[in-house]
Amino acid sequence: MAIETEVKARCNNFTAIKKWLKKLGARFIGKKHQIDTYYLVLPKKSRYHKVPLLRVRENKNKGKYFLEYHEPVNMYQAKEYEIEIDDPKVAKSVLEKLNYPLGAVVDKIRESYIYDGLNIDLDQVTGLGKFIEVECMKNQKDSLKRIYNFFERLQISKNDLIPQERYVDMVWDIERKNKKLAKITSRKK
Repeated sequence: MAIETEVKARCNNFTAIKKWLKKLGARFIGKKHQIDTYYLVLPKKSRYHKVPLLRVRENKNKGKYFLEYHEPVNMYQAKEYEIEIDDPKVAKSVLEKLNYPLGAVVDKIRESYIYDGLNIDLDQVTGLGKFIEVECMKNQKDSLKRIYNFFERLQISKNDLIPQERYVDMVWDIERKNKKLAKITSRKK
């Protein structure tokens, strides 16, 4: 089990961020295409809240697959349990047969860097946009402070930070807004 502390920010200019990362001496790890399929652990009514989730992660270009359990600790931290699996289709089938409802699918292209004990990911997420995600995998008292200091060094505005949101939560927010819009539109007809 790992406890990670992470904060995301909206980021429209990856070019500028990459220049800053290079200037700081961040080490480029690689680029990957990830598809995360989320399953609900708790009843469906909990879909729009910070709840534990099961995730099947497919690293498409590396051919690595993982089954993961994420349990939020607070708005910045989550406990993560992860095992590598051979076949994501089999894992998804087992979860569905065990009646875990499909929560959402998040498709992203991720570029990863490491700097001073921080994992930095530049994510292009289908339907959501561009983000920078900074996480500290060590459960240190100053993890959050280190992350915020890093964002400050990159000159990323506090207004662009979205510490409490996971990508799956953002997908659910869009779905919820679209349902409300559909109800409003159907009433007007």
